[in-house]
Parts: sequence; structure tokens; C-alpha cells
Amino acid sequence: MQNPARWALRPQPLTENGVTARHDPVPTPERICCFHEENIVKFRQFGLKIIAASAALIALSGTAQAGFCQKYKQTRSNAGACANCFVLIRSFPEKQLYAVTGTNGWYAELVWVEGDDSVATGAGKWRDELGGTPFELDLVQQGSELSMVMNDDPKRQQPPITAKFRCVQR
Repeated sequence: MQNPARWALRPQPLTENGVTARHDPVPTPERICCFHEENIVKFRQFGLKIIAASAALIALSGTAQAGFCQKYKQTRSNAGACANCFVLIRSFPEKQLYAVTGTNGWYAELVWVEGDDSVATGAGKWRDELGGTPFELDLVQQGSELSMVMNDDPKRQQPPITAKFRCVQR
């Protein structure tokens, strides 16, 4: 009897539809790319569900406040210190939507995650004078602190911008 592992290493002839005689799809660059992108999306959705679950647990403990503040002051960031950086948030609860503006030149539209108004995700853009680069944005409020993750690298080769803010206006 032949060794099955040895048989699997042999090149298999392709049929007309690009499938081997063993019915294994041939990995093409398009399939690999799409598979990778789908996994990134699934991983991000999973991460947001974890964040939403964590925020829900904090809300149950009574330490979280409902919804976002209207104005937050930056307390730290991996992009550098900014004493005059604020995030302004305008809420549209009937649409479960937030309009978010950074005083350092960006804006975004976010939606609530899983109906939780303390976790939001969406997309935005830097002002044209600052390059006009689009980005993905995730916000989570825990008590009076806001955590932000901004990813402006669609290929995910650079780490995202992360920042913390504290509420200064309800």
C-alpha cells in the first residue's frame, strides 16, 4: 500500500474548473487574499464583541455611565502627547449613530455595537489639508474614560493609533 502522505505531496492534475482530481481547490493569489481579508474582518468583529461584552459587564457593575460624553480631553496616545486635543461626540440615538470630531483634524461616523451605546465602531477621514487619509475607528467608554483605536493602514502593516481620553463635558 502507498503512503497516503506521500501521495498527497504529488502534484495532482487539474480539471476544467481548477479543482484537482481529489476536489481540493487550487490556492490562487485571489483566494488567499480574500481568505486573509475575511479573517481580518472576522477577527475585528470578534474583538469588538469582546469589547462590547466587557463594557456590558462594567455597566452591570454600576461603574459605567450610559452613552458617551459630549467632549473628551486626550490623556495619552501612542502618536505623541497633545495637550490641546479633544474629541467631540454628537449622538443620534434614534439612528444609533455618533458623529465624532477630533480637534486635531479628523472626523468619523460611528454606529453602536450590538445596541450598546458605550461601544461604537465606524470609519472616518483626516482633513484634506492633513492628507485626507481614511481610517477605521473604534471607541469604548468605561466610566468617564474613553479608549480609542484608529487604524489608517488597510494592509495592517503599521500598528493602529491608540489613545485614552477623559470626559470633560457631559
